[in-house]
Amino acid sequence: MNNSHFKKSLTANLLKKIAVTIGVSIILFIILFVYSYEVYHQYVWQEYDLVYQLAQLIKENLLAISISLVALDTIIIFWLRYRESLQYIEKMLEAGKTLVEDNDRMISLPFELKEIEDQMNQIKKDSLDNKAAIKQSERQRNDLLLYLAHDLKTPLTSIVGYLDLLNTQPNLSSKEMKNYIKIAYDKSIRLEELIEEFFSIAKYNLSDITLEKQFINISIMLAQITYEFMPLYREKNLECITEIEDNLTLSIDINQFERVFDNLIRNAINYSNKDSKITIIAKKEKDFIIIKLSNPIDNIDKNKLKHIFEPFVRLDESRNSKTGGSGLGLAITKKIIELHNGTIHVNLDNNLIIFTVKLPLQ
Repeated sequence: MNNSHFKKSLTANLLKKIAVTIGVSIILFIILFVYSYEVYHQYVWQEYDLVYQLAQLIKENLLAISISLVALDTIIIFWLRYRESLQYIEKMLEAGKTLVEDNDRMISLPFELKEIEDQMNQIKKDSLDNKAAIKQSERQRNDLLLYLAHDLKTPLTSIVGYLDLLNTQPNLSSKEMKNYIKIAYDKSIRLEELIEEFFSIAKYNLSDITLEKQFINISIMLAQITYEFMPLYREKNLECITEIEDNLTLSIDINQFERVFDNLIRNAINYSNKDSKITIIAKKEKDFIIIKLSNPIDNIDKNKLKHIFEPFVRLDESRNSKTGGSGLGLAITKKIIELHNGTIHVNLDNNLIIFTVKLPLQ
């Protein structure tokens, strides 16, 4: 409610109270006067009686007395209502203090200020929710940094150890040297991935994603990216089944959507059960392109699933797991899709997790 409307409402309410109070006072005065008049004429009064003298005085100055009483009554009423207005201000000052307090105590104001009470309580509720979200985000970020720091140390220690062996043990066989070099190389790749995750965190926090759109055949793009993961499928003996409709074209940012498909497929591989199937479906429905990606998964925390698109949330809590990413992949994926005016949802059907992307044709 805007300020001018509130002022008019409060003023109208105050004037209404004053008018009602004055009206009641006048009516009571008239009733009292009529009653006194009737009682007075029921008796015979002598000129020296005080009541008679007082009645004559009132009779002779009735108009002046009436005006004086109404004026006095009006002044008293205005004073009482003015004090009531001052009490409103005091209540508002107290409410202001309650508003900035870091607790869940809500604000209570007089009935006349009910709309302000509702507004201030909503502001405080939003403020408390924002503080809780910030604390949660900071806690998740700090936990993530600890996880990544731990993960960085593990491959780095291995790399240094094996390189030290190669440097200090000149009598190693060619087979041992090849094996140590292979291990150091694999650990270097893992280290590179973790460093890239640190850059992802910085990019996510410091800048917004901008789009450079162009029309692209999503069918070909999705099929190509799916095929590129073939070595990772083989590691877990996964079968990737694709049902991609031909010639699905859309105006998108190619680089950003490569990241979307990469995140979704990599996520499916990381969390799929061994010797299972990943299914990717892409088709046109009315004015939308629908992409569904599903895979079997065990022991998933359903409460965490509700927050799967929030930053720094990971389904896998293992600190040194190969699946332990930065927790930003799906959050960034959701942001990219929404920048394309699309939506992404996740649901669980028994032990099957299904991601559904819906992109408008425009």
